[in-house]
Amino acid sequence: MPLLHQNAPSKQAGKAFINRLKQREIVEDKAITLAAYRRQLIAIKQYAHDQPANLAQINQPTLIVNGDHDRMVPVNGSYELHERILNSQLKLYPDAGHMALFQNPNDFAALLAQFLNH
Repeated sequence: MPLLHQNAPSKQAGKAFINRLKQREIVEDKAITLAAYRRQLIAIKQYAHDQPANLAQINQPTLIVNGDHDRMVPVNGSYELHERILNSQLKLYPDAGHMALFQNPNDFAALLAQFLNH
């Protein structure tokens, strides 16, 4: 099984994102250190094995966004969050991976504006 969902729309969206990155005039991205990368992996592994938190107490509007082929944060977790947070809205982007909001910037910006204005 490939690590990424690769079809024409997903490849096109990924290339468009990379092209938008190249258009930046000011780039202040810092390289991640190996120690920080290791800490992230440890945190992800711990999170995967922790008991689920009681999310029913969250009553703040919550926007949950994911790609339908996200390998880092599997989509089933987004469904679970949506079920456990009563006042949540779930948006899954088709043919998208972990960077779904960057693969669909215009749609995400409109979705976020609508969410924040309600």
